[in-house]
Amino acid sequence: MIQSHGMKPVIIMTFMVMMALMGCTQQNPEIAILNGSGRDITDFKLIDQTSATQAGITKSVFQFADLQNARLQITLAFKKEVPPIFEGGTFQMNTGTKIINGAVTRKNFRYFGGQGDGISIGGDFLFSMEDHEYQFHLPLTKLETFSY
Repeated sequence: MIQSHGMKPVIIMTFMVMMALMGCTQQNPEIAILNGSGRDITDFKLIDQTSATQAGITKSVFQFADLQNARLQITLAFKKEVPPIFEGGTFQMNTGTKIINGAVTRKNFRYFGGQGDGISIGGDFLFSMEDHEYQFHLPLTKLETFSY
């Protein structure tokens, strides 16, 4: 006779390992066109991210590039309050022939940490360029910050 309760620890451990592995997969920031037929910037890849904190405000800069060497920079600012406050953001697109600047707004955001373990931010942020709307999705990302 086989006792079924002997398999429960194996199943539970397998499930826990699978959940841990799923949590380890690194998601990348994504840019999507929300409406309009604007320039397709969904093929932009993150090439750099820097952050700095000054006077309780953390600014994070995300640099993207595509295969044609166009550049997109998105800057987000957060105030370390309880709860944290999204202070605003900007973007700059450099196509090589023109530069477009504008504001970034938040759709939603998550902000964790700041008590010595570092800061993690994530969420969905919106910006418009040439009458087309885009969404910048940032998976929860631990920021490497320095204070000055």
